[in-house]
Amino acid sequence: MKYLFYLNLIFLVACSSLPPAISTPPAEDLQLKQVMVDIERFIGTTVRWGGKIIKVNNDENFSTVQMLQYPLNSFGTPKTKETSQGRFFSQTTKFLDPEIYKEGTLATFSGTVQSAETIQVDKKSLLLPVINIQESHIWSNRYKGQSYYYVGHHHGGRYYGYGYYPYGRYQDHYGAYGRGRYYPYYY
Repeated sequence: MKYLFYLNLIFLVACSSLPPAISTPPAEDLQLKQVMVDIERFIGTTVRWGGKIIKVNNDENFSTVQMLQYPLNSFGTPKTKETSQGRFFSQTTKFLDPEIYKEGTLATFSGTVQSAETIQVDKKSLLLPVINIQESHIWSNRYKGQSYYYVGHHHGGRYYGYGYYPYGRYQDHYGAYGRGRYYPYYY
Protein backbone atom coordinates (compact mmCIF):
# COMPACT_ATOMS: atom_id res chain seq x y z
CA MET A 1 0.00 0.00 0.00
CA LYS A 2 2.89 2.32 0.80
CA TYR A 3 4.36 1.76 -2.67
CA LEU A 4 1.04 2.58 -4.32
CA PHE A 5 0.91 5.85 -2.40
CA TYR A 6 4.41 6.85 -3.56
CA LEU A 7 3.66 5.82 -7.13
CA ASN A 8 0.53 7.99 -7.18
CA LEU A 9 2.48 10.85 -5.61
CA ILE A 10 5.11 10.64 -8.36
CA PHE A 11 2.45 10.70 -11.09
CA LEU A 12 0.71 13.63 -9.43
CA VAL A 13 3.92 15.66 -9.21
CA ALA A 14 4.88 14.81 -12.79
CA CYS A 15 1.52 15.90 -14.14
CA SER A 16 1.38 19.18 -12.26
CA SER A 17 4.74 20.59 -13.29
CA LEU A 18 3.45 22.36 -16.43
CA PRO A 19 0.95 25.21 -16.47
CA PRO A 20 -2.36 24.08 -18.05
CA ALA A 21 -2.06 26.76 -20.74
CA ILE A 22 1.21 25.13 -21.86
CA SER A 23 0.30 21.44 -21.53
CA THR A 24 -3.08 21.71 -23.29
CA PRO A 25 -3.75 23.62 -26.51
CA PRO A 26 -6.45 26.30 -26.66
CA ALA A 27 -9.90 25.37 -28.04
CA GLU A 28 -9.06 26.84 -31.44
CA ASP A 29 -5.49 25.61 -31.87
CA LEU A 30 -4.28 28.10 -34.48
CA GLN A 31 -0.97 27.46 -36.16
CA LEU A 32 1.49 30.23 -37.00
CA LYS A 33 1.04 29.85 -40.76
CA GLN A 34 -2.74 30.38 -40.38
CA VAL A 35 -2.27 33.60 -38.43
CA MET A 36 0.45 34.95 -40.76
CA VAL A 37 -2.02 34.98 -43.67
CA ASP A 38 -4.13 37.69 -41.97
CA ILE A 39 -2.68 38.78 -38.62
CA GLU A 40 -5.21 41.58 -38.05
CA ARG A 41 -8.11 39.09 -38.20
CA PHE A 42 -6.71 37.03 -35.31
CA ILE A 43 -5.91 39.86 -32.86
CA GLY A 44 -7.24 38.86 -29.43
CA THR A 45 -7.20 35.13 -30.23
CA THR A 46 -5.44 32.81 -27.76
CA VAL A 47 -2.56 30.77 -29.19
CA ARG A 48 0.06 28.35 -27.86
CA TRP A 49 3.28 28.45 -29.85
CA GLY A 50 6.80 27.35 -29.13
CA GLY A 51 10.21 27.02 -30.67
CA LYS A 52 13.79 28.15 -30.35
CA ILE A 53 14.72 31.54 -28.93
CA ILE A 54 16.49 33.73 -31.48
CA LYS A 55 16.88 36.93 -29.46
CA VAL A 56 15.63 38.65 -26.28
CA ASN A 57 15.24 42.44 -26.04
CA ASN A 58 14.51 44.13 -22.71
CA ASP A 59 13.18 47.69 -22.92
CA GLU A 60 12.18 49.93 -20.03
CA ASN A 61 8.51 48.83 -19.99
CA PHE A 62 8.46 45.42 -21.68
CA SER A 63 10.52 42.46 -22.91
CA THR A 64 10.31 40.91 -26.36
CA VAL A 65 11.43 37.43 -27.40
CA GLN A 66 11.97 36.66 -31.07
CA MET A 67 11.25 32.97 -31.72
CA LEU A 68 11.80 30.48 -34.52
CA GLN A 69 8.56 28.48 -34.38
CA TYR A 70 8.43 24.67 -34.33
CA PRO A 71 5.33 22.47 -34.11
CA LEU A 72 4.49 21.30 -30.57
CA ASN A 73 3.92 17.77 -29.33
CA SER A 74 0.96 16.86 -27.10
CA PHE A 75 2.76 18.21 -23.99
CA GLY A 76 3.68 21.53 -25.62
CA THR A 77 7.33 20.67 -26.27
CA PRO A 78 8.73 22.05 -29.56
CA LYS A 79 9.55 19.32 -32.09
CA THR A 80 12.80 20.66 -33.55
CA LYS A 81 13.17 17.88 -36.11
CA GLU A 82 10.05 19.10 -37.91
CA THR A 83 9.84 22.04 -40.30
CA SER A 84 9.40 25.50 -38.83
CA GLN A 85 6.50 27.68 -40.00
CA GLY A 86 8.47 30.90 -39.49
CA ARG A 87 9.13 33.46 -36.78
CA PHE A 88 7.03 35.27 -34.22
CA PHE A 89 7.44 37.67 -31.32
CA SER A 90 6.35 37.15 -27.71
CA GLN A 91 6.01 40.18 -25.47
CA THR A 92 5.49 40.73 -21.75
CA THR A 93 5.67 43.59 -19.24
CA LYS A 94 7.91 41.42 -17.02
CA PHE A 95 11.70 41.41 -17.23
CA LEU A 96 13.00 38.32 -19.05
CA ASP A 97 16.54 37.54 -17.96
CA PRO A 98 18.72 36.88 -21.04
CA GLU A 99 20.68 34.29 -19.04
CA ILE A 100 17.50 32.24 -18.58
CA TYR A 101 15.97 32.99 -21.98
CA LYS A 102 19.21 32.22 -23.84
CA GLU A 103 19.58 32.11 -27.60
CA GLY A 104 18.92 28.55 -28.80
CA THR A 105 16.84 27.57 -25.75
CA LEU A 106 13.50 25.87 -26.40
CA ALA A 107 10.44 27.63 -25.01
CA THR A 108 6.65 27.49 -25.26
CA PHE A 109 4.42 30.54 -24.83
CA SER A 110 0.68 30.84 -24.42
CA GLY A 111 -1.00 34.19 -24.94
CA THR A 112 -3.14 36.33 -27.21
CA VAL A 113 -2.25 37.72 -30.61
CA GLN A 114 -1.64 41.41 -29.92
CA SER A 115 -0.34 43.02 -33.11
CA ALA A 116 2.10 42.68 -35.99
CA GLU A 117 5.64 43.94 -36.29
CA THR A 118 7.91 44.25 -39.31
CA ILE A 119 11.54 43.16 -39.07
CA GLN A 120 14.40 42.99 -41.54
CA VAL A 121 16.06 39.58 -42.04
CA ASP A 122 19.02 40.12 -44.35
CA LYS A 123 17.38 42.10 -47.19
CA LYS A 124 13.87 40.73 -46.69
CA SER A 125 11.14 42.50 -44.70
CA LEU A 126 8.93 40.16 -42.68
CA LEU A 127 5.61 40.97 -41.01
CA LEU A 128 5.46 38.86 -37.83
CA PRO A 129 2.69 38.35 -35.27
CA VAL A 130 3.29 39.53 -31.70
CA ILE A 131 1.68 37.59 -28.84
CA ASN A 132 1.13 38.94 -25.34
CA ILE A 133 2.60 36.28 -23.01
CA GLN A 134 0.23 34.90 -20.37
CA GLU A 135 2.12 31.66 -19.60
CA SER A 136 5.60 30.48 -20.54
CA HIS A 137 7.78 27.44 -20.07
CA ILE A 138 11.49 27.01 -20.74
CA TRP A 139 12.44 23.45 -21.70
CA SER A 140 15.65 22.18 -20.13
CA ASN A 141 18.53 20.74 -22.15
CA ARG A 142 17.72 17.22 -21.05
CA TYR A 143 15.21 17.00 -23.90
CA LYS A 144 18.00 17.37 -26.47
CA GLY A 145 19.23 13.76 -26.24
CA GLN A 146 22.42 14.11 -24.21
CA SER A 147 24.22 10.88 -23.46
CA TYR A 148 26.11 9.72 -20.40
CA TYR A 149 28.75 7.01 -20.28
CA TYR A 150 29.03 4.04 -17.97
CA VAL A 151 31.64 1.35 -17.52
CA GLY A 152 31.09 -2.37 -17.07
CA HIS A 153 28.11 -4.65 -17.46
CA HIS A 154 25.24 -3.42 -15.33
CA HIS A 155 21.98 -5.24 -15.91
CA GLY A 156 18.80 -3.65 -14.64
CA GLY A 157 20.28 -1.02 -12.36
CA ARG A 158 18.50 2.31 -12.17
CA TYR A 159 21.28 4.35 -13.83
CA TYR A 160 22.85 1.70 -16.04
CA GLY A 161 21.50 1.68 -19.60
CA TYR A 162 20.30 -1.34 -21.50
CA GLY A 163 22.83 -3.93 -20.46
CA TYR A 164 26.36 -4.84 -21.45
CA TYR A 165 27.66 -2.74 -24.37
CA PRO A 166 31.44 -2.84 -24.00
CA TYR A 167 32.21 -1.87 -27.62
CA GLY A 168 30.54 0.03 -30.40
CA ARG A 169 27.74 2.55 -30.43
CA TYR A 170 24.00 2.30 -30.24
CA GLN A 171 21.13 4.76 -30.23
CA ASP A 172 18.75 4.89 -27.31
CA HIS A 173 15.07 5.82 -27.57
CA TYR A 174 15.89 9.50 -26.88
CA GLY A 175 18.08 9.67 -29.99
CA ALA A 176 21.40 9.84 -28.14
CA TYR A 177 24.38 7.97 -29.57
CA GLY A 178 27.13 6.55 -27.44
CA ARG A 179 28.00 3.80 -25.04
CA GLY A 180 26.04 5.46 -22.28
CA ARG A 181 22.39 6.27 -21.91
CA TYR A 182 20.58 9.49 -21.09
CA TYR A 183 18.17 9.36 -18.17
CA PRO A 184 15.47 12.03 -17.92
CA TYR A 185 15.07 11.27 -14.21
CA TYR A 186 18.81 11.58 -13.51
CA TYR A 187 18.63 15.16 -12.19
